[in-house]
Order: sequence, then structure tokens, then C-alpha cells
Amino acid sequence: MVPHRITIPLLLLAILSVSFIETSRGQPISISVDQNTVQVNMNLVLAENLTSLPAISIYLTQSNSSTVLQPINAAFQRLVPNANIAKLDLHARTSNSSGTWLLVENYSITVTGANTNLGSSIRSNISFMIMNVSQSLTVSNQELNAVGSAYLLAPLNAMDPKTIVYYIDGHQTLSPVIPAQTTIRFWLLDLTWIPPVSGWTKNNDVLKQTTTWSIAFPGPRYNLTLGRKSPEGPLIKTWIATYDPSFAVTVPANAWVDGNTISFDIPTPIETVMPILATASLAALILTALLDGSLTRVQRARKKKR
Repeated sequence: MVPHRITIPLLLLAILSVSFIETSRGQPISISVDQNTVQVNMNLVLAENLTSLPAISIYLTQSNSSTVLQPINAAFQRLVPNANIAKLDLHARTSNSSGTWLLVENYSITVTGANTNLGSSIRSNISFMIMNVSQSLTVSNQELNAVGSAYLLAPLNAMDPKTIVYYIDGHQTLSPVIPAQTTIRFWLLDLTWIPPVSGWTKNNDVLKQTTTWSIAFPGPRYNLTLGRKSPEGPLIKTWIATYDPSFAVTVPANAWVDGNTISFDIPTPIETVMPILATASLAALILTALLDGSLTRVQRARKKKR
């Protein structure tokens, strides 16, 4: 049986971890597929109280984003050779609230070349989303990708292993070795771990003509927790760093998927014209009826005058 004095700190650690995870959970990495392009919006959030993050406020557009655009574009093309980033905007910033530091990176990327037009059918290969950008990306001397080694590794290694309890991805370790190795390999833009879209949850809205696939994971992709033990044993202080993205794909049509290839049909020219013709015919019929009624009333009026 766990002593009462140990149970309370463990419960507090669990409560703090859940609260911290909710703080760090990013909005979905959303991918919108249309007839000609694929729009990728990524909201990446690292939350931590292990160290103090540098003050970051960066806004990049197509004209000044080559440092970030080129590595991402190369990662896309390794998976989908014809894919090309037509536009990229990035807003990165840090903030602190109640002792919790947030590094938030918002990417807006327009991709061309991933779609194949087969007349009235579209095939969109979005395999590029499982990109692997495992390299440093620095803008204004600030690291935006290798956040594990840049921001978290030093304070992790500075802890005294004699007084610290280590947890990485929900598992306790006896030393900082495994947490350190995991932290060194932590890149925000390494998305190779995402499963194929065909295994995600599908929602097909026939009336609105939209199809959505989404996936959320039971735990963060990166989850580091450190706890300092008191001389009696219970934890008296905790530090946590988490990264917890989720994903969604949306198509403005009734669509289906094979692996990471989205397929959907678009209206043919005759299907587009038919409603216009039907509307025009109905309008002509109504106008004819109105004119016929007017002529009939005029004729009746003339007969009465005679």
C-alpha cells in the first residue's frame, strides 16, 4: 500500500500534468484539399516550465522565408516529387503565463503539384504531410525546429540525478539518459510518426458535400516530466515540457481515401450548366404565364366594352 504522504504528491503530479497538457495542446494541423491546391495550416505549441524561453516574435512571408521554406519544400518533395510550396507565412512567438512558457509557431502553407486532375475526378497525394525536417531552422538567431536540443537539453542535464525522478512519454526512467536521448531527437517539424489518413476517423456530410478525417492521440508526442524528491521521498517540485498536436483533413466534396491519397469528383460542365438551364427555363415559364395572363385580361376587358 502506498503511504499517504507519497500518494498526495503523486496525485498532484498527475493533476499538474493533465493541466499542463491541456495548455500545450495545439489546434489541429489542418489540411484543406481543393481542386488545384492543398492548404496546410499548422499550429505547433511547445509548453514548458523547465527553463526560460527567449523572447521571440517573428513574422515571415514569401519574400523573406527562404530559410524555412526551402527545407520544408525539400522535405515535401522527397515524399511527393511534384509538390511545391507556392506560398508560406510563418508567425512564431513566445509568451509566459503563470510560470508556463509557450513557443507557438503558426504556419500557413499553400501547396501546388500534389493534385492530379483526371477530368471530373481529382486525386490529391498529401503524403508530404509526414515530412521529416530534422535540421536546425534559425531565424533572427532563434531556433524554431530543434527545440529539444536548443532549449530543453541543458536544463535537463543540469538536474542532479540523485534528487530527481525522470518520466519520458509517461514512463519512469532511473537516469536522465533516455530522456536526454529523446530530447536531442525532438524536432517540431518531424511528422514521420503520423499514420496514413485511411486509418483516421472519417466524417462524411452528404448534405454539405464535405468530408473530414481527423485523428487525436491518447498522449503528447513529446512529454517530459521531472520531479524533485524531498528527503522523505515525496515529490516537492515538478517540471514539465509537452508537445501535443492533433490533425484534420477537409475536402469540400464527398471524398474517399487510399493511404494518403484523397479522391473526389468535381461537377462536369454539363452538371454545372444544368441548374442554370433549369432556372432559366423556370423563369421563362413563369414569364410566359404572366404575359399570357395579362393578354387574357386585356381581351376580356375589350369584350366587355363592346
